Amino acid sequence: GRWNEPEMTGAEKELPVPRFAGEETRQQTALSGSARGTAIHRMCEKIDYHVWKDPAGVTAEEFESRVAQLLGAGTIPKEYVPVLTPGRFLPFLRSRTAARMAAADGKNVLKREQPFVLGIPASRLNAGFPEDETILIQGIIDAFFLEGEGENLHAVVVDYKTDRVKNMEELADRYRIQLDYYAQALSKMLRLPVTERIIYSFHLQREISV
Repeated sequence: GRWNEPEMTGAEKELPVPRFAGEETRQQTALSGSARGTAIHRMCEKIDYHVWKDPAGVTAEEFESRVAQLLGAGTIPKEYVPVLTPGRFLPFLRSRTAARMAAADGKNVLKREQPFVLGIPASRLNAGFPEDETILIQGIIDAFFLEGEGENLHAVVVDYKTDRVKNMEELADRYRIQLDYYAQALSKMLRLPVTERIIYSFHLQREISV
């Protein structure tokens, strides 16, 4: 997900902007940094689960054909192509998360690149901030989908990460608060419980629920 700077409502304007660890490191090197992350997110947005109903069965050739199709349509720039490799994406397509996303898309209950705005008390960021002031947090949720039926209907948040980390626990610790805000915003929008928050690491090619 992507995170914009909070905006202050009320009298207090000079509040520090919360920054999540890892965001700045992705900006340091051109295509191997922020652009690589952007390319990966763009490809995830353009995976067609109506065509790839069983993402685990997608071959390297089929994936490369899809990349070529997106390039030819002008959907992605040629600079992204070296990043969008089968070696990077086939492990994701074979993940349990991708299978669940495909199943949800088959029922038209998968949503990607969902913008949100969430108002939170300033005191939640810092106990010294006034309680009657509100911080507006804006961002984009990479993906969410619905599972269950009736009273058991619930939402699941998915967040893709490209940070170079040693283990999944490091990612979980780094982004747990961010995903708390995502879940809170989504629950308010949908009026449904968010029962799971999934991080998929393209660096480690693993997933974790936080």
